Amino acid sequence: MTKKLRCTQAEVSRVIKGIQRSGEELARLEIDQDGKIIAILGRPTESQLDNPWDEELR
Repeated sequence: MTKKLRCTQAEVSRVIKGIQRSGEELARLEIDQDGKIIAILGRPTESQLDNPWDEELR
């Protein structure tokens, strides 16, 4: 049996659209186990852009 979602895709979309409308940049979006959405503003760092799995999955 699957666990009920505590955070919906619509909620995540609202957060992202709100950040974009405010003119801010979204560096990272996290969702914790309780369903709390955490938005990290700013530009992503170089280490966040480089994912070693990207090459493996191509």
